[in-house]
Amino acid sequence: MRICSPVLLAIVLAVVTTGAGASGVYHDLGPIQDEKLRQKLAAAAAGLEKQPEDLASLETLVAFFGCEPLEHLGTSVVYVYDDETKKRAYAALVDAHSIAFLCEALTKGSDLAAEWALRLIAHQSRNDACRDTPYGKRLRDGDGVVNGNAIARLREPVLGALKSRPPRVRALALRGHLSFLPAEESRTFVRGYVEDKDELVAAAAISGCGYRDAFLWPVLWRHLRTSKNEELLKACCSRLWLDDREDPGVTSEQQAILEQVALHPDKTVRESLTLALSNYAVPACPKMIALLMKLAEDKEEYVRYSAIRSLRNAKTPEVNKKLLEFFDESQPEQVRSAALEILGTFGEANVTTVIAASRDKRPNIRSDAAYWLRQIATPEALTALEAMLHDPDKNVRSRAATEWDWAQKEKEWRRKRKEEQAR
Repeated sequence: MRICSPVLLAIVLAVVTTGAGASGVYHDLGPIQDEKLRQKLAAAAAGLEKQPEDLASLETLVAFFGCEPLEHLGTSVVYVYDDETKKRAYAALVDAHSIAFLCEALTKGSDLAAEWALRLIAHQSRNDACRDTPYGKRLRDGDGVVNGNAIARLREPVLGALKSRPPRVRALALRGHLSFLPAEESRTFVRGYVEDKDELVAAAAISGCGYRDAFLWPVLWRHLRTSKNEELLKACCSRLWLDDREDPGVTSEQQAILEQVALHPDKTVRESLTLALSNYAVPACPKMIALLMKLAEDKEEYVRYSAIRSLRNAKTPEVNKKLLEFFDESQPEQVRSAALEILGTFGEANVTTVIAASRDKRPNIRSDAAYWLRQIATPEALTALEAMLHDPDKNVRSRAATEWDWAQKEKEWRRKRKEEQAR
């Protein structure tokens, strides 16, 4: 993680990863030792708390906190400061602010102030203004609601940032402006930026394009062939994944391009590529399967995990055999979990392996097995699932009970449907 300010050097990071993503608490334990700095921050916080807000105060605070906290505005990441002055200053920075002040920061502020404004516009565009909360009240009372009138006032400052600011800020401005436009107008506007000279802007434009936009298809392949920029490559891979085409075939040139991307040194690029390949790694495209299998043995465990999960459409005897190797007890648990998922997806042919997984020494593997036993639903699979109701681990028992309950409901639904069809 990039650290942009000395403030964050004393931070302890606690991250909780879930199926939907990650959230975190950044706890800054360091007090302010310099009394002049403390007074300066306190004065800047007061300058942002008053109406109208003071731009010089904003500049002081964004320079002190740096870019890292700004990146997480509006996310599940929380910053906690033990020092009372820091706490007050940060609260002033992330609180609701007036549309007039956001416009001022965009037109007259530094690049960091403009970034702050763009991120706060996105944050204040949510539905909090409709809620009966202290923050919602401050939005309403402080002219901070991003409604139709506010958008009309913000449009020119945001477009100005898109034209003249550095790539990082321009990319944010592009996303902000797209949110202001109707769908059809947005589609036309964003096409003008998919090959922007700033690759961060091009990445933002590609992410903002409409679903299955034929105009975008050749652009993606040009970027994938020529760019080394991580964000642009990830945007292109994500678009290949989202725009799953009815014809999953690729040309020999496209195959070579994807093989080159698979060698990229950034693991997040390789992980994004695995998602894209999930649409192409089908029995009719053995070369795509081979490339995904290569990524399934990547040096980075998370790339391996993602690659194995992306094999869900590659149901062949060779893939099934390799998945059994990935499920071996010598493999990391995350890799084994992914292999079990795809083995279960492939169905009844793997029932013996899934039953064995229900007796695995690792509780998480047993818990995963409970779901796939219900999905396979052969008599022997359901017998194994019933036995899991007595597992020594309470979490496994709970998961097994949930799956067993659903299995009984599904059995009853099938019985009723059969009776209805027989009438």
